[in-house]
Amino acid sequence: MDEQQQPGQATPQPEQPAEPRATAPLCLLRLLFLLASLSTSSWGRFGQVFYHDQGLSTVQIGAIEGLMPLVGVVASTCWAGVADVYGAPKRVYLATTTLGTGALLLLAWKRLVRRDFARIFAVSLFMKLFSSGGILDAYALDCVGGRAASAYGRLRLWGSLGWGGGALLMGYVNTKCGFGPNFAVYGACNLALVVALAAAVPNDARRAAAAKPSGAALRRVATSGPLLRFLLEIFVFGMAIGVVERLLFLYVIDDLGGDTTLCGLIVFVSSMCNIPVFQNAGYLLERLGHDRLMMVSQLCYCTRVVGYTFLREDTRYWILALETLHGFCFATLWVAAVERARLLAPDGWGASLQTALQTTYYSLGPGCGALLGGYVWRELGVPSFVQSARADEEHPLTLFHTIKHGDQLH
Repeated sequence: MDEQQQPGQATPQPEQPAEPRATAPLCLLRLLFLLASLSTSSWGRFGQVFYHDQGLSTVQIGAIEGLMPLVGVVASTCWAGVADVYGAPKRVYLATTTLGTGALLLLAWKRLVRRDFARIFAVSLFMKLFSSGGILDAYALDCVGGRAASAYGRLRLWGSLGWGGGALLMGYVNTKCGFGPNFAVYGACNLALVVALAAAVPNDARRAAAAKPSGAALRRVATSGPLLRFLLEIFVFGMAIGVVERLLFLYVIDDLGGDTTLCGLIVFVSSMCNIPVFQNAGYLLERLGHDRLMMVSQLCYCTRVVGYTFLREDTRYWILALETLHGFCFATLWVAAVERARLLAPDGWGASLQTALQTTYYSLGPGCGALLGGYVWRELGVPSFVQSARADEEHPLTLFHTIKHGDQLH
């Protein structure tokens, strides 16, 4: 029997269901992904154009593009560890974004870096000391919780929208006005990102903050077969990406007679093709699983690279048709890889595992690939340069059944 209400006692109100914590952060996360990708699009692949305009050779550009990611591997790993151990992803990401932006903008100081390889090289490496991209992905996964497979893809598509739209705009502006506006857009977008982070994102928003990270659990996972096989597969794929995509704009401009407007169109088309895949990430993972998505990605990338070898100056715009495969190259790989890393991560180590994925794919693999690509381009020419990427990409396909993960993601 219910207790009788005492005189003067307020009538108890039925408890209202709590609002999901993820609802408010999702709006902010869309903005963060958009701003981060917009700023990156103004530099990103256009960095090759800047180095080219400064009179650097393909070997020098390959050295910069090869060693910068390797510095980023060490820096990102350290920053992710700090974010996990101290439960401070916001503060770490805020600090590294601010310092990294300031470092990159030093390249706009003509008196400091103009046509001096040693100075450009030093500033570029200094900038990579503040790499921390995996922290944003880990924060997003913590916010969406059990809906990670589907919700993350719908957040990540805002990154593709910003990357593609920004590259299209900056490609046109770069053709008309030179590289100066790229630095301005990069600084403005990162300033907005820092303001949004500082003003609107809670300090301890991630769900994993309640669990104290265990060093023993991390060591166990870090030396386990599933994680090492997974990272090996990502490394080989990243190496193939580095051979071609880190030097693709030079190929378009020097060998196909294109300009930075075409370069911007390439990024725009490839990024827009990511959006449908990210939008349906949960469905694809459920129906195909991790391994089949990785296989689709590798087959599409092979097809795309083979297509590059048939391009000539009068057929250079056909590269846009090849770029429509990018959604099935990158987005399928990324939704499968992020989910895999999320499931492998011990409690409290989400940022570290996502950073291991990002540094392997964006830094370690492409760094080795860019060094190889710059050397092959100089010694053997463009056809061999592109074919070397195709050979790299065939390795995961040849070894897939022997490196195949023991447990499937469905």
